[in-house]
Amino acid sequence: MSGTNILYVVIHGLISLVDLGKNKNEFTAYLLDMGDKHAYLFGNWLFEDAIAPHDNKFLFEASLTIEPSPLNPGVNSLNANSNIVVQLPEPPQATDQVRGIIHLPRPQKISFDSMGTLLDGSLTGADLDKILPRPDQVANTRIFEYAFDDFNGVALVAPDGTHLWDCPPPEELAIISGGQHVAVLHIFDEPAKRFDDLQAGQAHSIEEFNKSFKVLKVDLEMKQAPQRPVRNGTVPAGLYSEEVSALELRDRVVLELMAQVRGSFDPGGGTAFQVCSPAHAIVV
Repeated sequence: MSGTNILYVVIHGLISLVDLGKNKNEFTAYLLDMGDKHAYLFGNWLFEDAIAPHDNKFLFEASLTIEPSPLNPGVNSLNANSNIVVQLPEPPQATDQVRGIIHLPRPQKISFDSMGTLLDGSLTGADLDKILPRPDQVANTRIFEYAFDDFNGVALVAPDGTHLWDCPPPEELAIISGGQHVAVLHIFDEPAKRFDDLQAGQAHSIEEFNKSFKVLKVDLEMKQAPQRPVRNGTVPAGLYSEEVSALELRDRVVLELMAQVRGSFDPGGGTAFQVCSPAHAIVV
């Protein structure tokens, strides 16, 4: 990997990623709006900022300033075996069902976590042939991995040039084997509170997928929710496993971290009742 440091962008929940193709070499992330059922956050873990609602005068929009990597299919493209990926002729519009959009240069690598099994027959609709291919699993969390040298050049910037998030300085970052500093930017579009039971969580999951199909303008419908997500068991070097957990479990996760620091740690699950995930797309 070129570059002396690593930035992870951890993308949690109902965020549709649209690959704009090798000519543009970037993704547009659409944060879908579920009203007060979700929290919409970005920034450093535990210290994120909220994303305001989309109205006639305001749409949250930001771009990550970091060098893109060339397309390497299967490494830094959307894995169609771990996500519902549909083919589109052009990117979707940011309708009132979109909370905000974030432009992300193509990373060097994309990882996936918290996988839910997609059951046979759960998807119906006239556009089944647009799915490339039909996956067995869907990911709750996507992790974009970038390499960079200059800390001052890495930021999340609004269209008017305002810096919404800046990469922390080296002295505030962890160092992994090889001497690389690791920075992490989190983007959340997930429930902040745990559902009462599995049935409620799965009903929410179905609602999320079907909203993403409407935003992507494809004739698809989720009839049966994916099975409860399972953590992969490992995360990329420099990331804490707890950072990849569902937002609705954050209180428990922080208590577990404190117990670990105090020397009495009973690791928990780190997954929710439901897969909080949308469909994604590639522009062809």
